Amino acid sequence: MRKAGFTLLEMLAVLLLIGLVASLALPNLAALSGQALRDEARHLATELERARERSVVTGVRHQLVLDLDAGRYWTEWESELAEAPLLGGKQGVAGEPRAGDEREAPHVALSAPARERHRFTPLPDRSGRATALDGEVFVAAIELDSEVVDRGVLELPFESDGSSDPARILLSLPEGTTLTLELLPLADAVRIFDEQS
Repeated sequence: MRKAGFTLLEMLAVLLLIGLVASLALPNLAALSGQALRDEARHLATELERARERSVVTGVRHQLVLDLDAGRYWTEWESELAEAPLLGGKQGVAGEPRAGDEREAPHVALSAPARERHRFTPLPDRSGRATALDGEVFVAAIELDSEVVDRGVLELPFESDGSSDPARILLSLPEGTTLTLELLPLADAVRIFDEQS
């Protein structure tokens, strides 16, 4: 009488089938995570291109804001001038006393006018809502002309003529796969390329 159980040949056949299925499935899992990275790079490139186009069409400065710590981004536009603080407390224009000020006007050295501060607000459409990066995709770093930023909140502004400062945005997955978005100062499109190739 034969005892219940598996023969060595049956066990090897099962292990061979499991190995075959795993060899077919694992590359597809890696491809799926790589596809998520490429999709997210295309979405972010589209938002950058849209912000540039809106700047040119409306004649109003726009900026893409990236929150690297929270893994999200949104588009803002220049809404109005922010209120500049009064110089010297009671004084309005530098060195000019306000009405009712009994003091003598102080001596003021000539200097370049302060740069206007502008206030940006999120766009009223879907581009103005914070969009989270998909899944495990994160911004590893943003390379600017003078520095590399890997945390915090960073604005990538577009002037009303569509020009911008050059930047490289490195999107990555935890296992190290990286794609780079290159924002050129005057190009209409954002280039996407693989760092490994």
